[in-house]
Amino acid sequence: WRAIFVAQLLVAVVVCGLVAAFYPHPKMHERKGDFASLDWPSAIAFGLAALIALHGFQQARFVHPDGSPAQVVPIIAVVALILWVGIRQTGHPLPWVDLRATLQRRFMMGMVFYAIYYMFASAWGFLSSSLLQNGLGFRYETTAQLMSLGGLVTVALGILNFQLTNVLPTKRVLISVGF
Repeated sequence: WRAIFVAQLLVAVVVCGLVAAFYPHPKMHERKGDFASLDWPSAIAFGLAALIALHGFQQARFVHPDGSPAQVVPIIAVVALILWVGIRQTGHPLPWVDLRATLQRRFMMGMVFYAIYYMFASAWGFLSSSLLQNGLGFRYETTAQLMSLGGLVTVALGILNFQLTNVLPTKRVLISVGF
């Protein structure tokens, strides 16, 4: 797991470097807030909950019902941290998520489209790797290399998209063409 964590860290550093190099400059967009207005205790608690969930639940497949009570501690910690963040955000003047906005039709339709996209993306990832391995007889290593190459092409196209933001049509046109 340490090697996987180090690999994730290296990829995160590379992606952060790419974002810093190619993401449009903030002066091009109107900003409503900055880091000073961010609720840092909530951000740290949420990040800690994500880390506990990611690394604590990786061992969940080895958990037995008759195991020690300490196996439940990560679950309780994650729930407690997220609950604390939720309670803290309800009283914050600039909450991360405006719960009233989540009940509006526009948000709900966005969630439906995101669910459809996520379903197709997951199915594509599963079916393409299964086709390469089982249908075409590729080895696991070759399949992993092709899937990684596809991810790199996606990142390159994302960077290109950010660079051509002013030239491309509006988001609504691109989204409608995509669907």
